Amino acid sequence: MAHEPKLEVYKIYLRPTPTTSDKTFGSFLNKKHPGVSPAKGYKALFQDMITSLDTDFIVNDFSKKGLSLDDTNPSTAAKSLTLKSSDHIISGKIKGGRFGQKRSIGDIKRPKKVHTSLSVNNIVLDTFYFLLYTPLGSNKGVLIIQSYSEDQINDVSISWLKSVFKTDGFYQPHFESYCPVRIQREFKERSAVKELKFTNDVLVSDIDSSQTISNESVTVTITIRAKNEGEKLSKLAEFRKLVGKIRFGNKKNPMTLDEFKVQTGLLYNGSHQSSFELGGALDIKPTIYLRDKIRLQPDGTPEWESLDKFCLELLDEIKPEVYPENHEIS
Repeated sequence: MAHEPKLEVYKIYLRPTPTTSDKTFGSFLNKKHPGVSPAKGYKALFQDMITSLDTDFIVNDFSKKGLSLDDTNPSTAAKSLTLKSSDHIISGKIKGGRFGQKRSIGDIKRPKKVHTSLSVNNIVLDTFYFLLYTPLGSNKGVLIIQSYSEDQINDVSISWLKSVFKTDGFYQPHFESYCPVRIQREFKERSAVKELKFTNDVLVSDIDSSQTISNESVTVTITIRAKNEGEKLSKLAEFRKLVGKIRFGNKKNPMTLDEFKVQTGLLYNGSHQSSFELGGALDIKPTIYLRDKIRLQPDGTPEWESLDKFCLELLDEIKPEVYPENHEIS
């Protein structure tokens, strides 16, 4: 499926200034909306998010993507987002997509019909879902965001949320990609090692005696790709040891691949893949594909209630992983 829905999870870390003693989301709300109760502060934060999206498109000029409310009607716009203040959850649908290219729209049923032109300021929008969890007693939050295999708004969404969670006493927060332990385990159990990649900066004199090349060094990447289905994950250590002995360079001063500084691998699981670093714990962050986990609409987009239910259950599953400190879950 070219437009396959998927999920990604991020941990959010607040970044207080040196003078801020209380580093929690509760402290952040108090500084952003002082003098109100936590419940009213959370409602004010919710309104901040709606207002920021309702006023204009949130734009990332680098990625050429924009973000807006799912519903532009002022009387119903807030209905696309939901606030569960007692659970510290804001979730719902937003629209986003790419701009910056001159394109046109055609009708596959009427190929001779004149195409409708799109300018660089026109944006092609998809609907995406997100769930944001920010417990008041913690400095850590969780963002679950849905996208598609060929279209995502993660970058512009994170830029937007960084601006939302910045106020006096707090810098923009840090976002870190995360994958639930169960998802990692399931991916590993069904995966094979398809590729190992070794990258290093190498002196030209170590690989060629020619004096005609102006660069003193070059970056060399060597890829070892297994044939067929690849090697079982249980054979990774043996596979790596074998290829690590391969020599590179001239005969007088050869290097083994074990000496290369950057060493990564690639796991395949059916049509899906995940990269990892060699030499340490097998810390992979596979994408969570939704095809077999939720109900889909005929056009391949999620049934939103089904997706919302799945994300709430996923959040409950990962809370003990993200918040081993039980008092911070409340």
